[in-house]
Amino acid sequence: MKTSSSKWLCRAVALFLISLAGVIASPAAAGAQGASGPFAQPPGPNGFGTPGQLVFDGTAAFSLVKETGGNTTFLLRPAVDYFIIPNVTVGAVIGFSTESGRFATTTISLGVRAGVNFNLTDKFSLWPTAGFSFFHTDTSDGGPSSSHWAFNLFAPFLFHVAPHFFLGAGPFLDVGLSGGDHNLFGIQSLIGGWF
Repeated sequence: MKTSSSKWLCRAVALFLISLAGVIASPAAAGAQGASGPFAQPPGPNGFGTPGQLVFDGTAAFSLVKETGGNTTFLLRPAVDYFIIPNVTVGAVIGFSTESGRFATTTISLGVRAGVNFNLTDKFSLWPTAGFSFFHTDTSDGGPSSSHWAFNLFAPFLFHVAPHFFLGAGPFLDVGLSGGDHNLFGIQSLIGGWF
């Protein structure tokens, strides 16, 4: 059963990568021909998506689990992205997380990603990104260390609260590519700005 799920997941990831490559290639081709189309839209009325913009965003989380010892978890994952052409970004992510307890863990992650911004209105846009991340985890009290690679998908809807400032939330999927089964999915929020 696990093998079947893994094959299905690999096929879904491959299909997404092929689709994303087509979406990213479309604006360049349309720009070269001077044509416009659904993927060659100009930046939105709020200016988000203009070539040359730097975008800074990040996620943060804190949790307290009421167990013996009261374990806590803290996560911080800032990112920077750059619009290389209208509505198309490339970027990098760095992450740090720690979990307290008997076998406390500390995880450092580094990743790269690409994304496409779709302006829906003057206040809302959809900014799906895809990329790869490397994670390294150390465990206290003589516990093991581990490392793994993951393929990351994130599709947040952004609410442009004010010029150069946005809030967002959307589904994410992290597919483990090495070092055991590290698949994660859920809803993630972010806060960011651009200039």
